[in-house]
Amino acid sequence: MYRGRRLRATPVSRALIRETSLSVSDLVLPLFVVEGEGICREIPSLPGVFHYSVDRLDGIVEQMRACGVSACLLFGIPDHKDACGSSAYEENGVVQRAMRRLRALWPELYIIGDVCLCEYTDHGHCGLLDGCGHVLNDETLPVLARVAVSYARAGADMVAPSDMMDGHVAQSTPPPSTARSARRPVPPRPSATASPIRWTRPTAARRCARSPRISTRGPTSSW
Repeated sequence: MYRGRRLRATPVSRALIRETSLSVSDLVLPLFVVEGEGICREIPSLPGVFHYSVDRLDGIVEQMRACGVSACLLFGIPDHKDACGSSAYEENGVVQRAMRRLRALWPELYIIGDVCLCEYTDHGHCGLLDGCGHVLNDETLPVLARVAVSYARAGADMVAPSDMMDGHVAQSTPPPSTARSARRPVPPRPSATASPIRWTRPTAARRCARSPRISTRGPTSSW
């Protein structure tokens, strides 16, 4: 008989065999930045989480320093939305300005930029649509790559694709000739269950375009 209790008998032995440990260095702070000035507004669906305007990031950096959190993940909420999500790659877009501000406040801060179009398009999809409302996967890839490059130029250390376009990671990985951008890591695309917060309830059309969420511990549910 295997007697694992002996390995769990004391705090020291439990610490020696523990598989997972969590420290403040493992944490990434999500920041939701909006247009405007002097904004610190709680998000109704996320109690304790706030929208911040770029000029309010100074206080956030102070709090991060005090807590020892040295990485953040930026999500943008623009004022202007259109069919192709052009605000996502503007040089003076809300995320790009936030990145430059954070870099000036804390040069060593590790800045990650969420790359997706759903918050920037007027239809709420992650990609471009054809005349029938179907997502144009391949036509969307250059737009997403343009967003990633704009983040790298604004000072991002990493770009994090969260859209559901096939081929996005390969499209967003720059060739070696692009110098600074080539050093920016692009993590693998997360699964559907790890996608970021959606600000609007998915429509029937959007739900049909996504894979169902499958859990081995309970019934299957869809988005």
